[in-house]
Amino acid sequence: MMDEGVLVLRRLFSICFILFAFTGCIVDENNNYGDYDEYYEHYEHTPDFSHYFIVLELDTSAAQNIHAATTHIADRLVAMGLTEAEARRPGRLTPNNQIRIIVPKGDIPDIEYIIDHITSPRLLIFRDETGNVLLTGTEVSHATATIVPDFAGVSHAQVNLYFTSEGTELFADATRTNIGRPIFIYMDDELLSSPIVNVPITDGIAVISGNFTHESAHRLASDINFGALPFNLAVVLVESR
Repeated sequence: MMDEGVLVLRRLFSICFILFAFTGCIVDENNNYGDYDEYYEHYEHTPDFSHYFIVLELDTSAAQNIHAATTHIADRLVAMGLTEAEARRPGRLTPNNQIRIIVPKGDIPDIEYIIDHITSPRLLIFRDETGNVLLTGTEVSHATATIVPDFAGVSHAQVNLYFTSEGTELFADATRTNIGRPIFIYMDDELLSSPIVNVPITDGIAVISGNFTHESAHRLASDINFGALPFNLAVVLVESR
């Protein structure tokens, strides 16, 4: 005869499975992402059309890319001061290569500017002192933001870059030929750092340090990672709801 405790657990499991299959909800790490259709219905019935509803489509459905793109877009929205905006991954009933963005109209002066800002990868460029391009963000595998103490024990934020195999070779050559001279690191046209090269760097790791807060270092790492991701974004819908 089956143990009564085991039977109760099986019944609870069955109930939870049925509820999950019925609702089709997905959650993020903060447990606040619901199924897209629920949010569509909510904003569709907002009587004053107070929100913009944007749908972005990726040319990949890989879960890690969807998650990375959603996280990056959410970071960019926050960096622009759009703290009430939402970036959501697909639900069960929607294409699994689409991201939904909901932005209150009162937060934005120009929807086209917002769309361009969140969908256009920023370009990381390394230059020598004569302006020659040594390598770009396409040779970066990924970036991380970290907090490290200096010699006095004061904590500072920095961004660590990890190069691809090709980038490792290019950066080794760049540092080898620029001993005693600066390498200028730009994001688009903004100068981030200009460290002096003391020794060749051959391990495929570089550090961008400067006047960063943890938040600004995190945003920079997110921008670099977004530019290195192997997919493209397209806007497939912009509606007022």
